[in-house]
Amino acid sequence: MNRRTMIAGTLSAVALGSLRPGSLFAQSTPAATSADYPELLIVVNENGFTVPQPLAAGRYRITMRNDSTQPAHTGFGRLPDGAKFEDFDAMGEDAEKPVNGHAFVDIGFVGQADWPAPGGGTSTGIVDLPAGTYVIFDPIGPRTTQKGVKDGEAPAMPDPPSDLTVELADLSITFPSLKLTAGKQTWKIENKGALIHEIAVIPVSETLTEDQLMEIFSMPEDATPAPGQPTLDYDPKAATGMLRPQGTSWIEADFAPGRYLAICMLPIPGPLPHGMEGMLAFIEVV
Repeated sequence: MNRRTMIAGTLSAVALGSLRPGSLFAQSTPAATSADYPELLIVVNENGFTVPQPLAAGRYRITMRNDSTQPAHTGFGRLPDGAKFEDFDAMGEDAEKPVNGHAFVDIGFVGQADWPAPGGGTSTGIVDLPAGTYVIFDPIGPRTTQKGVKDGEAPAMPDPPSDLTVELADLSITFPSLKLTAGKQTWKIENKGALIHEIAVIPVSETLTEDQLMEIFSMPEDATPAPGQPTLDYDPKAATGMLRPQGTSWIEADFAPGRYLAICMLPIPGPLPHGMEGMLAFIEVV
């Protein structure tokens, strides 16, 4: 999938807006290991999702596995209290317009690890799932939306250890350093902004510039790049799905040495994706 296809799919699926913060878990300071959290496997197939349910509320280590032959981009969030699952499809028509009193922007997106590769690829991270009714859906394709329910009182859990913290804001992505060490690592993702955000980390050439990136994004959907014009293969090596404002999640990744683009491609409130408004960073992995 190229970047232009992703933009068109995202813009046609939902026009996103600001999201009011949802309830968060109390978090204690001691570190924990990933083994301290219950494992949850969510399988993406050609038609939809397989999600074990019902589940107890809590902090989970979620693995997304893509058993389909197509890319898998997933939205996963808690519906506002009182919202009906049946209203969800209508919410995306205007993300800020209430449907029976609740809007798409009020969904508490959890920021799970995202974009597992087709053919059984996985992406893994840690998220909080407060009690409530959840939707899991495909923002760029036809996979069927599914309902999930989390019950009970979420216990307080320690934060997992992380190698670095990435801060998302309106409209910026901040790393502690733009030069990172290769290998397996855990990133803590914090959305400090007032909007929904996501992050995708994509390998790019050593010479790609931000101006060239904007040219790629600005090309028509069916345009053919001119000879010698830079291209972008949208193949994230680490990513989160949509993450609510003031939300936190963790993603696990294994980075090979090289140059990467970290970017948010949500169009909130639209029509341009955040990446086209400067919410991006080039990083070196050595």
